Amino acid sequence: LRAARAGERIVIYGDYDVDGITSIAILFHTLRALVPGCEPAWYVPHRLEEGYGLNSEAIAQLCREGAGVIVSVDCGVTAVEPALVAKRAGVDLIITDHHNPPASMEDLPEAFAVIHPRRPDSTYPFGELCGAGVAYKLAWRLCTLESGGRKVSDATRALLIDLLGPAAMGVIADVVPLLGENRVIARQGLKRIRGSSIEGLRALVKACGLDSEKVQADHVGFSLAPRLNACGRLGHAAEAVELLTTATGERAVQIATGLSRLN
Repeated sequence: LRAARAGERIVIYGDYDVDGITSIAILFHTLRALVPGCEPAWYVPHRLEEGYGLNSEAIAQLCREGAGVIVSVDCGVTAVEPALVAKRAGVDLIITDHHNPPASMEDLPEAFAVIHPRRPDSTYPFGELCGAGVAYKLAWRLCTLESGGRKVSDATRALLIDLLGPAAMGVIADVVPLLGENRVIARQGLKRIRGSSIEGLRALVKACGLDSEKVQADHVGFSLAPRLNACGRLGHAAEAVELLTTATGERAVQIATGLSRLN
């Protein structure tokens, strides 16, 4: 929040699957809503050329390009060397992840913060969150920090409820257990996908022929999610991220149609 208010360059670094893409969208829209004028950048590695997760070359390039804060989503909990690259460059790296963490605290990356429900020292009561679930919890906390208390404004509350839509897509697409918090996120989020404030998500729903349907879990698993995954698997996930972040109007329709064709 301090970085956003100060106009620092914030980069959200996410995985190229649905969980990573929706995680980027959650933090992107939260930061833009909380700090007017904040325009977070994002980075997704190329599946074939860079592989999964944080890589040192990409982190070094982002640092050279003037990043003040890099926030990972759905990756990074074992990225020891990339974290050192950011630290040496004086860039704050905030890691949010849900994949298997190291067994000891000493083996965690040396980052500004490592947010993970199953850190070795964690007392968090539910360890099965997906990447989007962890990103959603961070977004929620940013909102309460901005409000200065446990309650947030009506507009911020509406945003958090709306963002349950992409969070539910991450939960379902990543096939985490539909128990506890995951079940709540999925159940409440499914109700909000079709009418989402994210124009690109509405365009994707329409491209799937679901704009007059009650969106259910199998629609996410077999229609919406495969389209978002398609470009990451056959090329680069950039268009899928654009669809859920900045795409509006004809551009949103163009991307959604293209993803359907690619799928």
